Amino acid sequence: MEYPRYDRFVEHLVRGIRNLDGAVFGFEAESGARRKISIADILYIESVEKRTFIYTDGAVFGADCRLYEIETRLARRGIIRISKSCLMNIAVLESVRRIANSRLEAVLKNGMRLIVSRTYLKDIRDYLASEGL
Repeated sequence: MEYPRYDRFVEHLVRGIRNLDGAVFGFEAESGARRKISIADILYIESVEKRTFIYTDGAVFGADCRLYEIETRLARRGIIRISKSCLMNIAVLESVRRIANSRLEAVLKNGMRLIVSRTYLKDIRDYLASEGL
């Protein structure tokens, strides 16, 4: 597509339109190829050293945007914050259990274990309650 002026505003609009179908774009670490990743395939999204990574059952992808941007776009689609640096897809949550220091351990359907920090406990409980869980 061509734009008379491709600035940050247009880039933001294009990203928003691309995400209407419930997917995000990531790039493969080895090849750098961009790939459309369905929300249903996402296990969790993590920020490490100012880089954002999208984890699926079979691969890890880099993301072009920051964690808070992904959180804003996907908040109503079951992607919730569980710590300062991690978002989790609630659809792949298998179980939760209490651990030390008033935190929770979230076990995903693939066996992966994530820690829910105290700061986000209320958000998790509220979300689960709203879903009738």
